[in-house]
Amino acid sequence: MLTAVTTYGLAWIGFRVIDGVVLRLMGEPIRANLSWPGWDFLLPLIGVGAGGVALLRERALSEMLSGWRRALVVALALVATLALAAFVIPVGLRWQAQQPTAASASFTAAPRTAPSVSPSVAAPPVSPASVAVSTSPRESVPLLAVAASIPSPPEQSTSPISSSQPALLASEDELRAATARGIDGLVPLADHYPTDARVLRALVLAHASRAAELGEAMMVARQLFQVAPEEAKSADLQYLVQRAAETSGATAELAWKLLAEGMGTYGPDVLYGLTLTKPRLAERAEHLLGEASVRPRLSPALAIAHELRTAPSCAARLPLLDRATAMGDERALAVLSGLSTGTVRGCGKNKRKPCRPACPEQADQFRSAIAKLSLRLKGGEKPP
Repeated sequence: MLTAVTTYGLAWIGFRVIDGVVLRLMGEPIRANLSWPGWDFLLPLIGVGAGGVALLRERALSEMLSGWRRALVVALALVATLALAAFVIPVGLRWQAQQPTAASASFTAAPRTAPSVSPSVAAPPVSPASVAVSTSPRESVPLLAVAASIPSPPEQSTSPISSSQPALLASEDELRAATARGIDGLVPLADHYPTDARVLRALVLAHASRAAELGEAMMVARQLFQVAPEEAKSADLQYLVQRAAETSGATAELAWKLLAEGMGTYGPDVLYGLTLTKPRLAERAEHLLGEASVRPRLSPALAIAHELRTAPSCAARLPLLDRATAMGDERALAVLSGLSTGTVRGCGKNKRKPCRPACPEQADQFRSAIAKLSLRLKGGEKPP
């Protein structure tokens, strides 16, 4: 079992290195695309095969064999494991190589007819996908410069981009075939369907699966949030934007700009979470939450939780309690509970005595507000 699990893990890590580093340096003559579903079958097969070989080896060694026979069994087991990998991997690469033909055929066969419109309307907006297609590795454009060419999202990002013409959407067959090819299939598909949220989301995840392409993922995410603002509530996409913000350089700047401007009310929600869980990012996240351009995007529930948390004194929080009970959520509960609840131990000599609440004089009023807010939330009433 240990051999099977270890072999599978090493095969997966090795493929990620080959796919994300080695083949990119070689000019990508072939792509061992890990997003292709076939590897989910073939890589475990290598692990199971290696486990079976290890089991046979142990049984052979458990018998009373001479020294040279033991060495022979060990050598044969190693050769058998390598032979299995040498057979399965080329089979997988050939199997994967057959996918582009089918994907290309389905993409070509898709109808491309569109209503007759003027050139100004028919011209598609600049999309991250088209930038990725037209830019060679040696002539790459800095991410910030490319991002500047993408139109800024609308001030009120609560509804999809409206258009007098119906949006063109990829068929299920096209999307399935492009996803099987990974980035190589999704980039041209996103270029052909720049307003299809399903295609853009798949491309974001494909780019983010490679650490070197997290910046490209942020550019596509910006386009996705313009097309479908509701996608900003996705926990997966929020995590990717947060991960990008933890990096440095142009990728981080794109992520911070998305959190502040491009994700509607969900961006400030993520910023508030960063102030609580990421000390290294907390200062910048707190600064953005206080900016005049970001404050209107705070939901009422987040706004009252943030005001409670940043109020200058315990007494200054008392006028906020009515709003907290009417509009707050679990975040307001957490702030009030931390201010009105002491601890059994942690103070005094040897830290064995109880600790008083942070706001002892206002603790009763805070607890009363907590009880009302908890009752409202338990009743299923969501904050506005």
